[in-house]
Amino acid sequence: MEITGRYEISEIVLGYPVNMNGTKGESAQKAEKFKDKLEKLIIEKGLEIEVVLYDERLSTALAHVYMNETGIKSKDRKDKIDMLSAQIILQDYINSKRC
Repeated sequence: MEITGRYEISEIVLGYPVNMNGTKGESAQKAEKFKDKLEKLIIEKGLEIEVVLYDERLSTALAHVYMNETGIKSKDRKDKIDMLSAQIILQDYINSKRC
């Protein structure tokens, strides 16, 4: 929570791993529980930050496509795939807010 003092944070976006058919599996339930815990911590700290669950379906597949297009070798992908997937989720969320 120290980072909130350095930056004007109004929202935290969490990837929401729902199944392709829209149902909630174990991973989605874990994300919901984490969101609840994070919101409680935010309230305890007296902060006004919204926590958003955002659909992350296909973000990893899209990250692999980007890596293929940019020529990132398979041995380097493991370290970068989660970071790139998170960037895709966040950019998609930002784009959705512009509409």
